[in-house]
Amino acid sequence: MNDDSAKPTKKKESDSGSLQSKQVKLEFLEFFSGDIPPPTLLKQFDDVLPGTAQWILDRTKNEQDHQHNLDKLDRWLPFFLTLIGQSFAFLIAGGFVFGAVILLYNGRQIEGFSTLAASVITLTFRYVFGRQKDKKKD
Repeated sequence: MNDDSAKPTKKKESDSGSLQSKQVKLEFLEFFSGDIPPPTLLKQFDDVLPGTAQWILDRTKNEQDHQHNLDKLDRWLPFFLTLIGQSFAFLIAGGFVFGAVILLYNGRQIEGFSTLAASVITLTFRYVFGRQKDKKKD
């Protein structure tokens, strides 16, 4: 904030005996960082437009709540997506095994064993290489 009224005058006597005056200007600058201005500035906002300080505080609180909700979502979303992915993988694999059993029961040995072997090989391949990939991440 600038305060132009604070201009003290300094008087100085020169070597020749005449009086010289020098005017000094004093400025105050105030800075802040963060989401909420300091209380003095909030009061000045409220003096200019009543209710502004409360509005700023409410908006800051809402923004903080929103950020906390996003952080919670970032923590829990991978867990839920993994759970859903594993559930669908289990259903698909179970469907292949069930189909292979039905084919074997109906006397279609070649198709039944082929389907069963393909599903078991696929699940084993995914399990082995998935674990190797997870170890590389750590």
